[in-house]
Amino acid sequence: MTLPISSSAPGNLKILAVETSGTQGSLALTEAPNQDQVWSLAKVHQVLWTKKAAHSEIITVKLKELLQSAGLSLSEVTHL
Repeated sequence: MTLPISSSAPGNLKILAVETSGTQGSLALTEAPNQDQVWSLAKVHQVLWTKKAAHSEIITVKLKELLQSAGLSLSEVTHL
């Protein structure tokens, strides 16, 4: 399930996934042509880290790194 964070974004869906439930955290960003083709994703960018303390100490830095590698800005992300 994806949650839209912008109702007026045209073009491809840009989906950000966040995992911070364990000691390893990850962020993934992918694009889908439309809601019907979310499961046929072609391009995925991902960053991983291992942190014994709070993920909040590093997640902002890793999100910036992920967006730069994908060539996107946070305002272009359409779903979380």
